[in-house]
Amino acid sequence: MKAPPPGARAWFWSLVLVATIAGAGLRLFRLGEGNFWVDELYTVRSASNLARGQWQWTKVLGYVPAYLGLTTAGVDAAALETEHPGGWLDAGVTERIVRLPSALIGIATIPILALASRRVLGWRAAGILAVLLALSPWHLYWSQAARYYVPQFLFYNLALILYIGGTRPADPMRLAGAAAAFVVAFMIQPTALVLGGVIAADWAVCALRRRPLCVGRSGWAAATTAAAACAGLSLADALRSADNLATALSNDLMLSPAGLIAAAAYQIWPAVAAFAALSGLWLWTRRPRLAAVLGAGAVLPIIAFAGLSTVAPVGSRYAFVCLFCWLALAAIGADRAWRALLPRTGPALAAAPAAVLAVGSLLGCAIYFNSEGNFHARWGDAARAVAALRAPGEPVHAAKPGPWYIVSYYLREPVRDMPASTEEVAAIPGVSWFLVDHRSRGSRRHWLMQDAELMDYFALRAVHTNSSVQIYRHEAPPLPDDHTD
Repeated sequence: MKAPPPGARAWFWSLVLVATIAGAGLRLFRLGEGNFWVDELYTVRSASNLARGQWQWTKVLGYVPAYLGLTTAGVDAAALETEHPGGWLDAGVTERIVRLPSALIGIATIPILALASRRVLGWRAAGILAVLLALSPWHLYWSQAARYYVPQFLFYNLALILYIGGTRPADPMRLAGAAAAFVVAFMIQPTALVLGGVIAADWAVCALRRRPLCVGRSGWAAATTAAAACAGLSLADALRSADNLATALSNDLMLSPAGLIAAAAYQIWPAVAAFAALSGLWLWTRRPRLAAVLGAGAVLPIIAFAGLSTVAPVGSRYAFVCLFCWLALAAIGADRAWRALLPRTGPALAAAPAAVLAVGSLLGCAIYFNSEGNFHARWGDAARAVAALRAPGEPVHAAKPGPWYIVSYYLREPVRDMPASTEEVAAIPGVSWFLVDHRSRGSRRHWLMQDAELMDYFALRAVHTNSSVQIYRHEAPPLPDDHTD
C-alpha cells in the first residue's frame, strides 16, 4: 500500500476513533428495550440446540455468539425447553443478554472494515466509511437484533474487500484471507454464496474491458479450497437432514420483488443510496474496475433476493450484506467532493456532502429509536397488558408459529393457537383473549364477532410493516336457561 497523503493517516485514525465510539454508543443505547422479534427467540432455540450438540454446518457459526452470550450471562442454554419458551424468562433469558453479542460484533465491524478498506478506498475515504457505517440505521438495526446478519455482514464484506485488494496485482495472502473469510460467512448463513455472483460480475466486466484478472496459482488454490469446503459442508448437512431446505421453502412468502427492492432502498437510506449511485457513475470514469465491483456488490444481492422472493420466503434482510458497497461508494464520493472543493471553498463547505450524509443517517437512527419498539412488533407490551387484564385461568390465543412463540415467552406459559373460524371461537366457554396483528392468520377478519371487544393496541410510531398488535376480549354468551312446563 502506497504512503498516504500528508495528514491522511491522522484523519483516518481520528475518524475511526470517533466512529467507533459513536457506533458503540448507538448500538448499546436502549439495547434491551425493544420487544423480542420471533426470530430472535429462534436464535435462542438454535443456541440451545447447539449446546446439546445439534447443529447445521452451514449455519453453526451464526449461533455461536448467542450461545456464548447466554453462557457468559450464566444461562444454561442446554437446559432451555425448545418446544415453547414459557420458562425462558425465569431462566434468565432477556433481550439485552441475547442481543449483546450482536451489538459487540457490530461495534467491532466499524474499525475492522475501515482498516481492511484502506488499500482499496484510500485513507480518507476509509475513514468516512467508518463514520457512515457507525451511523447507518440498517447496520444499527441488525446490531441490536439477536440474529446472524451482523457477523455475516462482517465476514462477507471482509472477504469482498480482501478479494478486491488482493487482485491486480495478485496478493496471495489477501486472497487466502478472502477465501477464509468467505467460508466463515458461509458457515454463518449460506446466503453468502451471493458473493460468488459479485465476483463473477467483476471477472466478466474485466474480460469485456480486455483487462482480465490474474490471481495466480495460490489464488486459484485458495478459491478451490473455499469452494470445496462449502460444498462439503452443504453435503454433510444434506446427509444429516435432507428436509431442511424443503421445510424452509414451505414457509409463506414475505415480500414481493418490488417490496424487497423498496425495503432495501429505504433501509440503506435514500440520501445515501442516491449519493452512492452518483459516486459510482463518477468512479466509472476514473477507476472503472472498482466502480464495477462495488456496483455489483451494491446491486446484485438485492436483485438476486428480489428474484428469489417469488418462490421462497426471502426478506430484505438477506440483502443486508450489500450495504457495505453502498456506503463505500458514498464514502468515495464524499472524499472526492472534499478534494475538489477544499481549494475553492475551504474546509466547511468541502465537508458538507459528508456532513449531510451523516446527519441524514442520524435522522434514520432517531426514527428507529423513537418508533416505540425499535421496529419490532410490540408483542411483549401486548402480552404484559393481557397479563394485567385477564383473570386467572382465562385462555390467551395467538397464531402459530411466531406470535404464539413470543406471547408464550412473555406470559411465561404456553398459550393456545388461534382458532381457525368464528365457529371455533363461539365454542370457547367464558372469557378468552386474542392477540393479533394485521399480518397473521389470526387477524380479526378471520374471527372477529360483534361481541369481541378491542381492549388495547400497541402501534409503532413509524411507517413499518410491523404496524400494531391488538388485544381483543371475547366473552361467550350465556347459555339459555332450560325451562320445562
